[in-house]
Amino acid sequence: MPVAEIHGRSVAPAVAFADAPEEVRAFPSTPVAGSMIVARWPKLMRAAPRPAGKIEGLLRDLATPALRVRAPFDLTLEPHGGQWVADCPEVNEYGTGPTREMAVADLKSTIVELYEKLSAEHDRLGPDLAEVWQILSERIEQV
Repeated sequence: MPVAEIHGRSVAPAVAFADAPEEVRAFPSTPVAGSMIVARWPKLMRAAPRPAGKIEGLLRDLATPALRVRAPFDLTLEPHGGQWVADCPEVNEYGTGPTREMAVADLKSTIVELYEKLSAEHDRLGPDLAEVWQILSERIEQV
């Protein structure tokens, strides 16, 4: 079995993918002290440390071809109890998952579901949901 070199140290690989590019074919089973080893083929994550605090960013798409984001939403990501929480305070919605990517995907699906429900009922909404619908309808358009 070939040996991978990580930060100048040779380690035995734990995972190998024949169809992967050369630089991602072998990954060690245990991380080298002080390093971050992330296997990205095919989307396999190993020993990726979590940041200590909150990550702030923008949500620019909803991962659905039916809707397009015209203006991005504020997004915060934060580890909580072994899970990640992706929060969109502007519409008071959040998503969770074991990884940042899965938490953001959950948030996107929650926003799409909210948009669809409020769109169908927008003429019968109370003041709080009418305010949320106003924000969604300004920032999202149907394609």
